Amino acid sequence: MAIADLLARLKQENVTPVTPCNPTEVTREGPSLLNVTRVTPVTPQKTIVCKKSEKVGHAPAEDMPGNHWRITLQTGRVIEVVLTPPQTRSWVIKDWQATDATRLEDIPQIRE
Repeated sequence: MAIADLLARLKQENVTPVTPCNPTEVTREGPSLLNVTRVTPVTPQKTIVCKKSEKVGHAPAEDMPGNHWRITLQTGRVIEVVLTPPQTRSWVIKDWQATDATRLEDIPQIRE
């Protein structure tokens, strides 16, 4: 079917009434604005520089408990595991008899 035939067919089957245009009610001017500011000023952002914590007894990041780990086993095989409850790197290496363990971003757990 050619495009012209399709357009003719669509015009014949048009069942939506056309809204009559009343040019006397249409104006070229936009709506009047009240006393408003057109552009909202942007609040300047403050840059906060965080320093490394040097508290006594603060556990290094690698010994923070986590539930998602990439573990390199003694055989060289690399696996990813999710542990419940979360464990520290030293525990993971010892318990899994691993040569390395990398803490990944924790996976949220559903609590019952």
